[in-house]
Amino acid sequence: MGRLGRDRTAAEENKAVKQTGPAGRGRILGFVALSVVCLTVAGGYASVSPDGKRIAFKQRVSGGGVLDVKWRLSVLSLDSLADHPLAETRNVDDQAEWLDDATVLYSVESDIYAVAADGSGAPRLFTRRADSPAVVGRSG
Repeated sequence: MGRLGRDRTAAEENKAVKQTGPAGRGRILGFVALSVVCLTVAGGYASVSPDGKRIAFKQRVSGGGVLDVKWRLSVLSLDSLADHPLAETRNVDDQAEWLDDATVLYSVESDIYAVAADGSGAPRLFTRRADSPAVVGRSG
């Protein structure tokens, strides 16, 4: 399915995801058949997993003004609509990208890190001096 940017959709098997709304107050919406369900509030920069079953996104965790906003990466299950934070606890104001079905990539302070999509473990350095990861040529 790939990455979702602002006001773009990804569709597969009669399902779609759309991100809408202003930064910090956006909503990630899920479309299944002809119904619309609000999946999460105060989220953004959605990235659908390669298997199409989960969405990685940044979730607003604090701050009232634009300069005070803190973000944390989370993963939402499209089956249960339950979400959980990833192991990274630093502010992550970046697009999450799926490396594979088990790993999410993201950038903090001009380095790219990898973290388990199930929220376990600890973040690990993936690549130094790089921003906004993009996976190209995913096999399988």
